[in-house]
Amino acid sequence: MPISRPLSIIVAVLISTVGVVAAATAQTSPEPAKTSPAAVKAAPPAAITFYLARGGMDACGRGCNEWIAAEGKIDLGAPQRLRRLLAKLGRRRPPIFFHSMGGSINGSIELGRLIHDQKLEVSVAHTIPRGCDRDKQVDKSCEALKRSGQELDAEFDPAISMCNSGCVWAFAAGTARSVPPWVKLGIHDVGLDPEKTPPRGASLAEVKRVAHVRLSEYARDMGIDKALLPAASAVPYESVRFLERDELVRFGIDRRDFGETKWHFADKPSAAMSKRFFVRTGSGDQTHYRNGFVSLDCGVRQEFRLALAHQRDPSEQKSTDPVIDVNGQRIVLRYQIASRGFDVRSAFLSAAMFDFVGHGTDIKVSGIDPSRNDESAGSIRLNMDGFSDASAKLRTSCDQSARDAVAVTPGTGPAVASPTAPNVLTDPKRVPTVTTRSDEAEPKRIEADPKQVQTRPLVQRPPPGGFGPPPDTLTRSPVR
Repeated sequence: MPISRPLSIIVAVLISTVGVVAAATAQTSPEPAKTSPAAVKAAPPAAITFYLARGGMDACGRGCNEWIAAEGKIDLGAPQRLRRLLAKLGRRRPPIFFHSMGGSINGSIELGRLIHDQKLEVSVAHTIPRGCDRDKQVDKSCEALKRSGQELDAEFDPAISMCNSGCVWAFAAGTARSVPPWVKLGIHDVGLDPEKTPPRGASLAEVKRVAHVRLSEYARDMGIDKALLPAASAVPYESVRFLERDELVRFGIDRRDFGETKWHFADKPSAAMSKRFFVRTGSGDQTHYRNGFVSLDCGVRQEFRLALAHQRDPSEQKSTDPVIDVNGQRIVLRYQIASRGFDVRSAFLSAAMFDFVGHGTDIKVSGIDPSRNDESAGSIRLNMDGFSDASAKLRTSCDQSARDAVAVTPGTGPAVASPTAPNVLTDPKRVPTVTTRSDEAEPKRIEADPKQVQTRPLVQRPPPGGFGPPPDTLTRSPVR
């Protein structure tokens, strides 16, 4: 049924998928923000801005060191702002990384069509320009920098990222769509923009019907499964639901069987480096997608703790001890950490073994798929992208912690190895060691509460929703 011009105008003015709830769940911490309601109300989300960001080698993927950051509320002016930036870039077409709570339906659809026409790749991440404070949700000087039109040195914030509501529809237009591990996209139905006064002449039901027709046509044009619209429409506008990985595949948003991030170092709440991944497991009609991560942090007595965590179904039988293989060295993760919804295992590495791991081209992880007894079939290989930089930062942090510990309790000796620890690669007679310590006091727990682990994303925290085990070292998307 053709859409009348008056209704089209009403839709353009009224329909919005801002997703106030979704935005709230993208907090980097389960703790409520310590600001008054008045303060929050006085700072509405800024209109989406687009700027070119540059990072180090492979900052946005292998062979990618520049990207378009797209951050803020999608409005009707979004397509034109992106068009101006693309004109400045000439023939360059870097990928777009979204960090958005959603916005105008018309703005999202037109932005998506521009992305599709320009054959742009899309992903989700929160970009932090150099000089901006990632801990400040509202920073006027940082916002001014993003809108300056300059190319900015930047990095991704692994702790939080989001693409909810209208952002999902804009994201769906990418020629290649990559939803990072642990990140979830938030959907809900359309609704009236609370910042605008509804005009007379059309009921809410009729306006929503027109919007649904437009979205259905748009999804078809973008090659997205028609089931996405009813799935979103079933969620009240005031709420939000985050898509699971199998839904991303079913709806045609991201059909990959495997994905991984680069290694990343984080100093809060405690120093650790980690890599997140997802993998398809099972076979036939019994396939599942599991989120997981590998992390390294400071141990005791010149050791580093290596941990592996991945999602598991409560109905699954206890799996065998997972094994990590690096350059022919097998590391059996025998220490199990109690966790809801996750299988979390760890082992302790000597300083020499820590160095040894860093010289590998990849690491092989076995034991991820409990439905398979074949080790090769139930294993994945993770690359070492970013490991060198992250491990150097972890070394420095662990050494500083050891010096601080000695200063507080003189005479007890350092707790971790120094950077001058021998490298096993320079002496073939030296064999790095791996231990599973049962004689030590229980090490610091790695919490893996699934309620904290969703797209969140991150944005959404390790995930956003929260990550589990080391919630502060991974990217996530928020989850309710």
